[in-house]
Amino acid sequence: VFYSLTEQNPFLPKWYIENLRSDLDPLMAKRMLEGKWLSIRGESIYYSYSPERQYLKDVKYKINPHHPIDLMHDFNIGQGKPMSMAIGQYISGVFHIFDEFILDGFSTPRLMEEMSESGIFENMNTFRIFGDCNGKNRDTRGNATDYDIILKFIQTYRRKNGSYPTAKMEVPSSNPPIRTRQNFVNSSCLNDLGECRLYIYSDAPTVDEGFRLTKLKKGSTYQEDDSDRFQHVTTAVGYYIYRVKKYIDNGTVTRGIILE
Repeated sequence: VFYSLTEQNPFLPKWYIENLRSDLDPLMAKRMLEGKWLSIRGESIYYSYSPERQYLKDVKYKINPHHPIDLMHDFNIGQGKPMSMAIGQYISGVFHIFDEFILDGFSTPRLMEEMSESGIFENMNTFRIFGDCNGKNRDTRGNATDYDIILKFIQTYRRKNGSYPTAKMEVPSSNPPIRTRQNFVNSSCLNDLGECRLYIYSDAPTVDEGFRLTKLKKGSTYQEDDSDRFQHVTTAVGYYIYRVKKYIDNGTVTRGIILE
């Protein structure tokens, strides 16, 4: 067997290889850059996630006032499938997930009320809205979509100082391919350059649980088992990471934290 190494291609500049390694986790890099068709799927979908490295369970995140606050959503109906949302910031190429709201029952207004009670909207940051594109669909509950409700709530929330938050929609017309979304998350957990670009903080324990335990649906090669309560918020985070890295960063490589 002769393995084809991407770096041996004389027509590819060094920076191109570095960019590829930045966007691939170590196991996927062995597949794509070294031609080694390794088995990378175990019980956990997010095999690059390490709670010892990434879950800062004793750290209370301090919001950076110079960057947007990002809200990421996954909408569900059914027993054991809660409406799930995570909150984070993206700073210098690193994702910081610092809060979560997991609600049983399909009630977007109640979700927003709980958020407002937490005091998150008192921050002067711009808010960006990410998540499941199905939240744009209208149904029998009324003419307003879930994202209509979310956007209106934020824009009409009156802060204690009399000002109103600014919000921007970052929800695409269609969701990314499942496996591509999962790959983006894994490379953010750890890429082939040894960089970690995703951290979870003390107020987001379900996010940590989801990244540790989310597994494949029985008989599927890529579909998540959505019967687990913790799975849905990781999907929301995945939508967010994919959108930021694929479209908002616009291909710009920003180095993460290199692990010693």
